[in-house]
Amino acid sequence: MLIRILTGILLILTVLAPISAHGIFSDTRDHWADDHIFWATFDYPVFSGYPDGTFRPENSITRAEYLTMINKLLALANDPYQQKTTERISYRDLYENHWAYSHIQAAHQSIEGATHNDISLTEVFSGPLFEPEKRISRYEAALASHAILSPETDQRDSQLNNLWDLDESDPNSQYIQELETRGIISGFPDGSFRPEAPITRAEAAALSRKIFEDLEYLKENFLTPIPLIEMDFSGYPVFSMATMDESTDNHRRFIDAVTSLEYISIVGFIPYEERALYDPNPIETLWELKEGGYQNELGISYYLIKYDDSLSQQEKRELANDAINAYLLLPVEQVDGMSAFFKITKDISNPDLFQQGAERYLEAVSDEEKMLRTINLLAEHYQRQNLWDSAENIYHKAIRQTNEVGIIKNAMQNLAYTSLQHRSTEDTIQLMNDHRMSILDATTTSGDWEALHFKLEAIQKQLLLQ
Repeated sequence: MLIRILTGILLILTVLAPISAHGIFSDTRDHWADDHIFWATFDYPVFSGYPDGTFRPENSITRAEYLTMINKLLALANDPYQQKTTERISYRDLYENHWAYSHIQAAHQSIEGATHNDISLTEVFSGPLFEPEKRISRYEAALASHAILSPETDQRDSQLNNLWDLDESDPNSQYIQELETRGIISGFPDGSFRPEAPITRAEAAALSRKIFEDLEYLKENFLTPIPLIEMDFSGYPVFSMATMDESTDNHRRFIDAVTSLEYISIVGFIPYEERALYDPNPIETLWELKEGGYQNELGISYYLIKYDDSLSQQEKRELANDAINAYLLLPVEQVDGMSAFFKITKDISNPDLFQQGAERYLEAVSDEEKMLRTINLLAEHYQRQNLWDSAENIYHKAIRQTNEVGIIKNAMQNLAYTSLQHRSTEDTIQLMNDHRMSILDATTTSGDWEALHFKLEAIQKQLLLQ
């Protein structure tokens, strides 16, 4: 029995043990690229090992294999470039029945779509023949990699003599130097690049990881609007305010009606034995309260608009407009539930009335969550009305009012989107740069800084692609 228990424990520990590259391949233990090989074969499988359990890190890689890797990386990044499908690759020795033809063709079309880069596949592999099984050189691999990189945001000083064996008369040398400057590739300890040497599988695995990290800036579209905060209005607000008398019979009837609507929404009906505890006809009660002059017009209108299925769109519009007018006349601005009210009335109320009401509430609200929800609604309204300056200003307000990194990231994304609707790409880039340093300087942890830096860098790269 003891042996069986110990065997079971050993099996569990074996399963739970951290996996490493040299745990997968027999020939990568203590290799300088073992982490990169693990990444490229396990985390993001753009490579595979051999049936005998080896990776053979010092083996060379063919042109066909490298272009296949390039295409897989683009696919992992959600194909960030618009493929030029009309561009057909035409090498005399590359046929559609070749195992890598579809990868090479797709990589070629993506490279042609990456118009910010000045390299084409036919420049990397010039001549009438592609020679797919030929070993790819470090020079060719570097140029093919540069052809799919995201735009550079920093104008860094790139001196060709950093890699002394690059041919300064070759215009393509600048692209290799840029890769080195951006930390995508590296030379050898003696300062050489050895452009004609074949790239090894280990070097290609390391390079693939760097390329993917760069393409991650383009993986998700950061030039579309996004909510600052989740618009979850799952509660049942009663629209209480400082001037409301909550001791009246009408207020008790209103609360009972709201409680009953909540119960019905969960259960579907009120059981007979529980009818004494709930209002069996909450909609009728709300109409009676409205006709009887109950002062909580916001609450009555909210629940009638939301739950009275017999109302026409025009009737809902009238209820919404009357309630907003009533709110604008109230001596107090802060009313519980107003962001939920504006959520269901934004598409049916008079646009000017909606704007007046939401702006009044935004100026008064102190709760950050309610403020951000109202900003979401107002920004959406401004965008529909083409009030782009107002939309920009409200996102500036969000950035000033919060310390939450996630909110700031979303606000900056929305600011970029909004600016693009009425400014040039160049002006939008400048706007982002104006915010960049102040936002990054205000971060208090390295994790926050990295998250914000990535988002701002991604926005700028995607703007440059415009």
